[in-house]
Amino acid sequence: MADVDHWDPGQIDEVSEALVERARHSGTAAEELRGAREVAEWEGEAGDAAKHALERSAVVHESSAQNDVLAAMAAKKAAGDVRAVKNQQKDILEDAAAAPAVSINLETNTIIPPDTTGWEEEDVTKLADKMRDLRNRIVAMLAAAQEADENLARVFTAAAGGEPEAPAEHGVAGTDPAALLSELQRATDQAVVDQMAKIQGIQKRLDDVLATMYTSRPGSPEFDAANNIARNLKGELATALNDLGNIPNYSQIDPKSITVSPDGHFLINATADGVPYQVHGQFRNGTGEFFDQAKGTSYTFKGGTLVSTNTPDPGKVTPDDELLFNAVTTAVGAPEAALAAKGLSEAGIHGLKTLLGREAFEGAASLTGDNVIPKALVAAEARADDAAANLAGHHPAPTPDRPTPLSADNPPDTGGHHPAPGGPSSENSAPPTVEHGDHPSLPEHSASTGHNDVTFPDPSRPTLGSDDRYHIPEGATDTQIDVPGDLGKTITDIDRVENGVLWEEKSATSAGNPEQWVDKQFVNKMEKYIESQQYIAGMENAPIGIRFTNPGVDPALQAAVEKAAADLRAKHPGVTILIEWTS
Repeated sequence: MADVDHWDPGQIDEVSEALVERARHSGTAAEELRGAREVAEWEGEAGDAAKHALERSAVVHESSAQNDVLAAMAAKKAAGDVRAVKNQQKDILEDAAAAPAVSINLETNTIIPPDTTGWEEEDVTKLADKMRDLRNRIVAMLAAAQEADENLARVFTAAAGGEPEAPAEHGVAGTDPAALLSELQRATDQAVVDQMAKIQGIQKRLDDVLATMYTSRPGSPEFDAANNIARNLKGELATALNDLGNIPNYSQIDPKSITVSPDGHFLINATADGVPYQVHGQFRNGTGEFFDQAKGTSYTFKGGTLVSTNTPDPGKVTPDDELLFNAVTTAVGAPEAALAAKGLSEAGIHGLKTLLGREAFEGAASLTGDNVIPKALVAAEARADDAAANLAGHHPAPTPDRPTPLSADNPPDTGGHHPAPGGPSSENSAPPTVEHGDHPSLPEHSASTGHNDVTFPDPSRPTLGSDDRYHIPEGATDTQIDVPGDLGKTITDIDRVENGVLWEEKSATSAGNPEQWVDKQFVNKMEKYIESQQYIAGMENAPIGIRFTNPGVDPALQAAVEKAAADLRAKHPGVTILIEWTS
């Protein structure tokens, strides 16, 4: 206890700050070395040797920077642990001094009782109980102090450039980037599902209140009371959607970009829209805290549940932020101050921006008070469905031995047609199931490229012509189809136009309830595609289909999709409906 009394967490904080600064310098040095390598003009063996030497040196600096960041995070945690231990000791000493008072020898960690001569038996019993409690607390505090001291020793070893010995209980598995990534994604998927349940609860209450308004006379006390409640619930709904959109999605992170320490501290180097960012913190067994630089938000999880978020600096307000916020205030029917009280502001609306995607901000006419919440709800439901499917059959993160699935822009060489198992077969030659990248011969269908006198007056909908038809080029992605003449009504989004086919793309590989998932994510989407085709020039009769972008789709889900496809083909005999599985 005497050692704890002399500990200074402020000095540990200084070590953490120094490590951060050293990491910054190392990172800058690595960038400068790579810059010198790129501009080096000398040729020949000497030039090659020099360039290789520069690259090796850059890698060393880069590795040093990552190690320093991890050590800095560990030092920050150690400082917090030391503060906690010192507070425990302070409480113990204060309680010891309270009546009946006892003294504690800080050198020997022993409790010295007072002289109890002449005391009542009841007072002696109280003293014994107090001493027993103090002993238990001292033992627990000393155990915490021992762990903090060991962690601190590892921090200082790492800061000095050494290789700290990991605690035996953690083992090598604690440093597996793929395992950490899988655990992070599982926690964030669960957070999305939980948040969607909250959103659905708010929506149900809002529907009930709107029903009351519908059956009440405008201007009546019942109507006015319900209207005030509805306005408040709309604000809650917008806030809940924003919170869901702000939950990170790490499904596309490469495990090789992750550095993990044995105690769960990690550092992720990633890019978003071409801009590099980092995610760092500590996470083990569903519990921990980390900061996502791209989101500007820290996330705290406990037992696999997201318990709090904090966005200290939302960043600068952009024109897109202003457009979105104006649409939300119109939808909610509440002033800015009312939304600010619920945590929404022009600078803090990034979650809704993420849900809506870039396409929603291509012009002022695209987002309105009438469509902003419905659009966000559709996007939130899609993300929640994907998250639920991932949780139902959680697959490990990609590793070098199990590469990330190829994208639609880079299909594998299948060497021929390979029908997926369980597909329907009949003499009527139903449109085949195809493996990814292997397409059957299809009729010619393509978007109109000769527009004649058609103009495109709406910059927010660059493919919508003056003829009230969408002219979608081959290769287009994420094209939103609104009803011409009623642009506030969105039919669907066409994920991709490829080889004359309108594709809906899904990343799910399993579902807790395959029939329910198929009805919502396949049947409903195909019906929307069919409805939208009347507005797409040159593709009124084009094939439509669903593409599963990840391999290993659960056989039960495959069978449900195949059956639903057969039913759809029977219902729409003039429509070619395809299914594409990634092998």
